Amino acid sequence: MEALEKVSAFIENLEIKTFYKYLGIILGVILLLAGIIVFRYHRNITALYETLEHVNEERSEVQKVLTKLRSVEEQRKSIDHMLNEKEPFYLKGYFQQVTNKLGIRSENVKTDREPKDTPLDDRYTESELNVEFPRMDMQQLTKLLEELSINKRIYTKSLEITKIPKQPKIEVKLTIGTLIKKPKTS
Repeated sequence: MEALEKVSAFIENLEIKTFYKYLGIILGVILLLAGIIVFRYHRNITALYETLEHVNEERSEVQKVLTKLRSVEEQRKSIDHMLNEKEPFYLKGYFQQVTNKLGIRSENVKTDREPKDTPLDDRYTESELNVEFPRMDMQQLTKLLEELSINKRIYTKSLEITKIPKQPKIEVKLTIGTLIKKPKTS
C-alpha cells in the first residue's frame, strides 16, 4: 500500500505537461508491447498454417504411395494366382505354337536359342525371347500381336518395324516376355 501511495503522491505533484508526457510514454510502451504481441501472434499463426499445409501435402503423398502399394499388392496377388494355377510355361514352345497356328513358316522366323532369364526380385524371374521376322506383312504382324495379347502370361517388351525398300514387306524385331515364379527356399 505504501508504494501505491508514493506513486499517487508522485503523480499529484507532477505538472500537467510532464504528466501528459509520462502518460504518452506509458501508452506508447503499452501500444508497442501490444503491437509486438499481435505481430508474434500473427507470425506464429502464419507459421502454423504453413506447417499445416506442408503436413497435408505430405499426407496426400503418403496416400498416393499407399494407393499405389495396394494396387501393386493386388497385381502381385493376381500374378501369383495366375502363375500358381498353370503348369510350367515355356515361352519358346508357346511362341512356336502361335506361329504354327498363324501359318508363319519357321524359315521366316529367327529366334534366340533359349529365352534369356533375368532375376527381378526374390519372387520372380523374367524370361524374354527375342524374335526377328526378316520378311513379314502387316496383316501377319497384326494377327501375331493379337494372338500374343490373348495370353495374359506373356507381354510385348519391344517392337521394331522397319520397311523394306521397294517391297510391301516389313522387317520386324519383337521381344516378348513372361514371369516365372521362383521356387520357395526354406
